[in-house]
Amino acid sequence: MKQKLFFCLNSLCLIIFGFYGCADVPSSAPEFPDFRTQTRIIHAASDLGEVDVIVQPTVGADFTSLGSLSFQGNTDYLDIPAGNRVFALRSGGTIIDSSSIALESDGKLTLLLLPKAKANEPRFKLFKERRIFDPLPVMVGQVRFINAVMNAEGFNVVNASDSSNVAKSLNFATSSGYLSFQAGSFTFNIVNSNEETVGSAQISLSEGQRFTVVIFGDINNLTVKVFQDDPL
Repeated sequence: MKQKLFFCLNSLCLIIFGFYGCADVPSSAPEFPDFRTQTRIIHAASDLGEVDVIVQPTVGADFTSLGSLSFQGNTDYLDIPAGNRVFALRSGGTIIDSSSIALESDGKLTLLLLPKAKANEPRFKLFKERRIFDPLPVMVGQVRFINAVMNAEGFNVVNASDSSNVAKSLNFATSSGYLSFQAGSFTFNIVNSNEETVGSAQISLSEGQRFTVVIFGDINNLTVKVFQDDPL
């Protein structure tokens, strides 16, 4: 009886050892997904000169420079970890402004540096474009307009070819959202509240292209600049 019991226990041990010897037991913990964004930065702050744009890529990490920007300058689309990230502006070695910005995972984004009249006003504003894997527009191109002129009332945007008002009362730090047009060449006039044309943008638009038009500067000294989104 004892020999039979010993034989059974021995067989059971061999089965257990054989199972674990064949099992694929991971040697380390699973890796967490690395969520990323593609973020472009545009310097639209008419009250600032050249600044170094820096970001804290992860909580507690040292700041990393994203590049030095002058007024109306821009970075390329930068690969930045998604999540809440602290962005800051540095001038002469001193941080002069900072803000925590939530970057959407797989987002293609534009971050504007804006002018401000008071210390507690936000310097940074995020404008979403699309998710990286979303399809581009089909059969049309798209244009959006952003007003970065702090002391201006709402602008109207008029398509010069037919005098249609494509965006109305565009206030400071707001966007028209993407507007769809058939492929072609366009002139868009920026019209103030006195119905005066104060700037214009010329765009040659192809199917699937997207553009962002930013109105920069001061009410008495406007500049309009076109930025291509999703470069082909």
